[in-house]
Amino acid sequence: MVQIFLEELVFKYTLISLLSELDGLLWNNTSPGSIYTFNSTSDYDSKKHPFGAAGTVEVKRFGGSSTIQILYDINNHVFLRRKVGEEAWNAWTQV
Repeated sequence: MVQIFLEELVFKYTLISLLSELDGLLWNNTSPGSIYTFNSTSDYDSKKHPFGAAGTVEVKRFGGSSTIQILYDINNHVFLRRKVGEEAWNAWTQV
């Protein structure tokens, strides 16, 4: 049931072509409530990315100038990463 729901979300919201597009999605350049989806992108690498090949991503403001991305993958796992100001993104962390 949850997998069917997630598959529906992957095709309902804004589809991204490459996972690298996530690097540019910040709280101050996305619409509040936007949900981004991905499905077997050409830059997905199971050795590099700790999450499944499909899922959804929410972009949220965190504190004063931080962005947090919340990723829900096709395997029902949740991952977070954070970017503070101009610093590089933190690594994806499963929660």
